[in-house]
Amino acid sequence: MILKAIFQNDPNSVAIETQSNTVSYEELSKQVESVHNWLVDHNVNVLVLESDNVPEWVYIDLACQKAGVVFIPVPPFFSKSQIDSVIARVEPDVIIQPKDNSTLWETFIFPVYQFSKFKRSNKSNMPKGTSKVTFTSGSTGQPKGVCLSVENQFKVANSLVERIGIKQPKHFCLLSFSTLLENIAGIYAPLMAGGTICIYSDNERGFNGSSVTSPNALLNAISSVKPETIILVPELLQFLLHANSSGWQLPNSFKFMALGGSRVAPSLLAKAAKIGFPVFQGYGLSECASVVALNSSEAINDFSAGEALPHLSVEIIDGELVVEGNVFLGYLGLPETWYQQSVKTGDIASITNGRIEIKGRKSNLLINSFGRNISPEWVESELLATNAFSQVVVFGDAQPSLVTLIYPINRELTSEFLATVIDTVNQSLPDYARIKHFYILEQPLSLENGQLTSNGRPKRNQILNNFSQEIAALYRQSSEKEINHEII
Repeated sequence: MILKAIFQNDPNSVAIETQSNTVSYEELSKQVESVHNWLVDHNVNVLVLESDNVPEWVYIDLACQKAGVVFIPVPPFFSKSQIDSVIARVEPDVIIQPKDNSTLWETFIFPVYQFSKFKRSNKSNMPKGTSKVTFTSGSTGQPKGVCLSVENQFKVANSLVERIGIKQPKHFCLLSFSTLLENIAGIYAPLMAGGTICIYSDNERGFNGSSVTSPNALLNAISSVKPETIILVPELLQFLLHANSSGWQLPNSFKFMALGGSRVAPSLLAKAAKIGFPVFQGYGLSECASVVALNSSEAINDFSAGEALPHLSVEIIDGELVVEGNVFLGYLGLPETWYQQSVKTGDIASITNGRIEIKGRKSNLLINSFGRNISPEWVESELLATNAFSQVVVFGDAQPSLVTLIYPINRELTSEFLATVIDTVNQSLPDYARIKHFYILEQPLSLENGQLTSNGRPKRNQILNNFSQEIAALYRQSSEKEINHEII
């Protein structure tokens, strides 16, 4: 399926571009064949890969598909305990990882990668037809393995080729390959369309784990590559908009900037469109092999998540989005979840004229002490749309008002200025959804400190536990002001 679609392209065209080299479709085919032969010769069933974004990642992924080997990419930002958990549960035949993460396993020579480990395993407890297991940290620290078939992945990639509609796109791989969204929409779809994927390492992209640690390196990489397509999460869009306001210019080569990860305020998308950023919001989840819906260039002024991809059907049941048509095989090690026909997404949504609008997570719904239901993502997205904050997390369950933790997009912004920004946003919100007090974080929330999921969503319970004293102080401050007001 995927391999056939990729290798029907012109063998002389460039499939992969790095800072120092290019790989044609013919050379890509040879590299995949080399790895495939090794996997077959060594009777490999399950392979775990822990790696930065490098061409070898693509070779191994495609070779595993060809050999019928279950491929399990491990996010580079996983902690050692999370990696150990993954390895213990999948019992791989082969682990390929950097040398500094080496274990006591037997070292062997692998055709395209310097450091490798080998182990003979028992059969993993996964549903029949599993081709890939993608792990996400989710809302807890225990990774959950989502089992996908080749068909699951092909249907999404094929639909994306049609929806995006760009022939032979030049795509810059910004997110980690272990992110299913980049894997399917950023590797498979561009290659199936006969395009070129531009692969830069973490260091070359200015990343360390999940965080941008060298903004100039990232901006220089984008300017140098001059891609036509890219995949963003909201925080990276905020970063690029801020860079633009500071004088950086987005290359005019861009045709399609896909945005996913969490709800984004329409005002932020309108701001991006106004300055010429061709940003199109989408929506997806791992249990549906990533992308479920994506807006297109035909709806450039529509700020919803767009229509569902053609291989899917969607409906709203009790306010929740439910997806049918291409759902995952089940969770690793949990047979009771295998072979479902539909997925309850857990997202509150509406569908108007076929277009999906995501309101927020059902499990995140706040009910204040007056009985009002409030989606924190709604308020957070409005604050983020100001481009004054890189991170916002709102709290207020069972409380009379809302408070928020914020991390400013620029540490030089004063608390007085941030208060003015919040007051301005408050004027556009109903009284029950307004922010009463805020706390400025000293450090950004991150995957590494266990406060964000792999797609950048806040782990609210973890954050609430970590900052319980600060949040309690905000409510004491609110209570004291109300008491003083009553005395006056």
